[in-house]
Amino acid sequence: MHINSAFFGLVCLLLISQTTPAQIVQFTNQPAQINDTANQTIECDLDAERTIRQHNQVVDSSKQQLRREQVRSVSILETVKGNATRAKITYVQSTTKVKVQDNAVAEAKQPIEGKTYLVARAGEQLIITDEIGQPISEEESKILLPQLNSFGKPNPLAQFLHGKQIKVGDSIDVPDEVAAELLGLTGNAGKTDQLALRLTAIKADHGVNCAVFETLLRSHSDESSISLLMKGELIIDPSTCQTRSIQMHGPVAISERRGPAQGRFTVSTNGSLKVAVKNEHQPATTAARQTIRR
Repeated sequence: MHINSAFFGLVCLLLISQTTPAQIVQFTNQPAQINDTANQTIECDLDAERTIRQHNQVVDSSKQQLRREQVRSVSILETVKGNATRAKITYVQSTTKVKVQDNAVAEAKQPIEGKTYLVARAGEQLIITDEIGQPISEEESKILLPQLNSFGKPNPLAQFLHGKQIKVGDSIDVPDEVAAELLGLTGNAGKTDQLALRLTAIKADHGVNCAVFETLLRSHSDESSISLLMKGELIIDPSTCQTRSIQMHGPVAISERRGPAQGRFTVSTNGSLKVAVKNEHQPATTAARQTIRR
């Protein structure tokens, strides 16, 4: 009996797909250790148009491109119950570039660039000094405090993933505090409507099998009328639950009311936002862990 070759190929394909086990990733959150070091690169690009309106009339409109770049090294000096409580942070680079309508570019180095700081967590108090333990300037504090607000606290993303087994192709919705950790949203600054992660692949990164997630984040704030729709990719080392990298991009809209009641005006910003963070971890000790089951 003659069998059509195309039909035979289809049957073989179906049999293979039914007998090939799905890849499953086991996530394990590892505690911070003294001498753990992370080299971090952070890039943020905002391409937007700003419009100022007063009494429903456009007063001013301008376009600008804002880019922020930061390279820093974080070394753990002390831990308590698996959380880092003291660290040394060196800011190799911390710059801001602004490009306005006439294509003029203004670049500014932040006062923290080229400096090393000591940061310590004592309960809810965060203490930041220079590398010899002396107080830092108010200008430096305004920059560092928001950036280091989560230092010494448990990582919500790692806690959420710990103990989970996720199959390639599966999607998960995660809580608001996890989204806040991803974008640095705190207090009333932002609220997520949805943060969805879909495990798309397993990829080797410097000899470690890492989980690659497709991300979708919807976020808004009623307080300052901020809305975000960010898509991207999140790469995590499942043996430690440490984030290797995250890249997200999408539209952003911000609307703020300013000035006294009689002369109040509205500042609206609409554009696109790109955020990229890369972490290169250098653990104090290394241990091979098998996290992928086939």
